Amino acid sequence: MKIKLKFTFFLFLIFNLGVISPSIAQLIGTKPITGFTTASDIQQLRSHSDTKGFIEIGDAYAKARGVTIFSAMNALNNRAKKKLLEEAAIRGATHVWIENRLPDDAGMFGRLVSYHAVLYRHPDVQMDLMTVKQAFLDNDLRSSSRMVINRNAFGAKYTIAENVSLIQVNPETDIFEKNGRIFVEIKIRKSPVEVVSSKKEYEVIALDESSIMLSEELLENKKYAAHLFRLAKK
Repeated sequence: MKIKLKFTFFLFLIFNLGVISPSIAQLIGTKPITGFTTASDIQQLRSHSDTKGFIEIGDAYAKARGVTIFSAMNALNNRAKKKLLEEAAIRGATHVWIENRLPDDAGMFGRLVSYHAVLYRHPDVQMDLMTVKQAFLDNDLRSSSRMVINRNAFGAKYTIAENVSLIQVNPETDIFEKNGRIFVEIKIRKSPVEVVSSKKEYEVIALDESSIMLSEELLENKKYAAHLFRLAKK
């Protein structure tokens, strides 16, 4: 079921990397927003039967490559698993089930460790659709920080809202539930006179009385972002 809401929504483009701040700390674990599980707290399921009753988010992949045959396999394994858990956090997971881990001694071409996993969310942290709807009705959203993971990059990148560019979003949007997950579909116009608008879909992965976090797929099966917003009463 889709619910149409009318509200003024502001999304910021974030350009510059910054030092770790209280906003960034909310993304990496010092003061987490309710419902968000940090990479260090993601739990690994030991059997597929343990996934019963969990909400499936989707597949995830991670790899780490050493440029020589002397690259330590343990270090490569740690790097690959760290990237996997960072992606899991950004996409709103609480648990992972690792289907396959592949260590590969590639001879003169170096070494490679790769992971394939399925991401899951525990039903206890899933939000209620009407609660999310009310949060959008009562508040404006102010950009705070974001975390981005690229499967081909070294690891997650953290950004804070400095030197930003403002994008005003079309005030009509849809909030809907699909397979136990809550999504927000927003029509974006870069200027008031623009006729054609583009649509962007975000998943609501965390919400409390002061903040909301949205997950976005930036590049299909490759790059993901978690956006942290402050709730400001209208």
